[in-house]
Amino acid sequence: MGTNKVATVVLFDVSRTMAAETDNGETFFVRSLNCLKRMILRKIFSQDFDDMGVVLFGSDNTNNNLANGTSSCYRNIEEFFPLSLADWNLYERVENLQMSSVPKSDWIQGLVAAQDFMKNQTQGRKYRTKQLVVFCNLNTEISVYVEAVNPIVKALESENVNFIVIGNDIADDCEGKELDSQVSGSLRLMFQCITNLKDAVHFSFSDIEKDLKYYEKKRKMIRFYSISLNIGSRIQLPVRWMKVNKEATRFKWEVLNDNVISEPRYQQQQKSGYLPQQTMGYQQQQKMDETKIEFETDTVKHTNFGGTIIDLSYADLEALKRNTGPPSLTYLGSVKSGRISRSMFVGKDQYVLIADKSARAVAMFSAFVDALLKAKKYGLARRIASKNGKIVVGALLPVSDDFGKALYFLKLPYSEYVQHIPIVHLPISNNTEAKKAINDLIDNTMLPDDLLEEDKGILLRDPSFQARCHALYLRAMGKLPPMSFIPLPETVQQIMNPSPLNDEANEALKKIAEIFPYTEPEEKAESPKRKPKPKETITGSSHIDYKFLAKGNLGHHPALEYSKMISVNNKQEIKEIIEFANAEYDDIFSEEMS
Repeated sequence: MGTNKVATVVLFDVSRTMAAETDNGETFFVRSLNCLKRMILRKIFSQDFDDMGVVLFGSDNTNNNLANGTSSCYRNIEEFFPLSLADWNLYERVENLQMSSVPKSDWIQGLVAAQDFMKNQTQGRKYRTKQLVVFCNLNTEISVYVEAVNPIVKALESENVNFIVIGNDIADDCEGKELDSQVSGSLRLMFQCITNLKDAVHFSFSDIEKDLKYYEKKRKMIRFYSISLNIGSRIQLPVRWMKVNKEATRFKWEVLNDNVISEPRYQQQQKSGYLPQQTMGYQQQQKMDETKIEFETDTVKHTNFGGTIIDLSYADLEALKRNTGPPSLTYLGSVKSGRISRSMFVGKDQYVLIADKSARAVAMFSAFVDALLKAKKYGLARRIASKNGKIVVGALLPVSDDFGKALYFLKLPYSEYVQHIPIVHLPISNNTEAKKAINDLIDNTMLPDDLLEEDKGILLRDPSFQARCHALYLRAMGKLPPMSFIPLPETVQQIMNPSPLNDEANEALKKIAEIFPYTEPEEKAESPKRKPKPKETITGSSHIDYKFLAKGNLGHHPALEYSKMISVNNKQEIKEIIEFANAEYDDIFSEEMS
């Protein structure tokens, strides 16, 4: 960011020569001071990171590196404010400036001192542009030859400094006159400097005051960033994406009917005689909202899922900090557009994706957008914006209009399957080796890229996420009243079983079992009167038995064996799955979707 900064040094005359009146009746000093204050305000309000410094000449004080105690040169020149970020401290000091008692100033010596000040202050810094701004009254006589300004011109050119003079209207003063015979003194010397310099300009007070009336924020350049949309393990679609800031290019939603907007849902249910059950549900939800979960830091962090607040556990917060690798955009699958409503999106940020400039990328991207539109589906993608950054799961909304084809990326609630090992929270420990092993396990049990077979149903293999979306979809359609039983769709029932772990995940589990060894307690002698019941293996879609893993049974994980035994046609097993899901996530759906 340092290469985009501008270094501005202001050379300001405070001698009594600035007491002369200008064309509007104000003095040179007053008009120059007002212009300088507006320049500082413009820097502050535009939120630029430019640096500004001020050097006074004709001052009562002498404070510069060129002044010598025995010499009369470079007297009455003061380094008033160092080159730094323009702020309110600089504005306050400039506002309190007063004219000095010095009758006459030497702006040529002031130029030399200002160049020395700029060279010392910018040493070791990088700037895109350097500029020297001069405020002075040129209607004075000076006993210096024109040739004396040549070294100053060469020094400004060698340092690539833009030279700006504000004050007299040189064009009006020189109109109809010959430079050598009629124009003399300071005006002639300054005219010589400006004409000999490549990057030099002069402004009269009337010109500069018009421009300084307006404060404009620094405009950010609209820039697309290149990235690959990874579809499976073989397809890499080159795309460009950027954040959408302008309202005209944001993704638009259909407006609901007036009667739906004006009446909240509970008022509509009140008219239909649904008041008692609704009131009871609202009171229970209100009571539930008062219960807070305390973490290690005694602060509760949460995220919004539609109109519902979801508390984040320690595992969620810790998972957000783990290593995520380089930036990436991975396609996870698709879902019917009717399954995801507007209230499911989190935050206001929108990103637009377009094809890369190559003809091949345009053809691939066009086919991909057309396929989503034809199937009336949204894509699901996982995005990592920067190295070791936060993982974001979102929907890809296809758009095809007169301007071309594009995908809008809108963030969905953070996928729980990515955040933590199901049910088993991350331990609070300073053991970096243990944390790394658990991080590796999470990374290798994330949504894989090879789930593109047609028989997989909804491809985002996160049961809790799919259950939430399905419940909110039913609520939006008016098919699911609050505090009621949440039926799971068949596609969710089929993916309640964990997918098989890959070799990397098994290695991570083995490492965790070594770090957290489990010693089996001694078994008591069996009573002859009562035979112990055989211990049932705890099974489920999201249970990891560390005791079982510690014995080295990594290839026969009970949760994986469970996936072989389950049958969709077994009503009892499906009922147990539904009860398990409702017991864990019932509080999330207790609040009605707005």
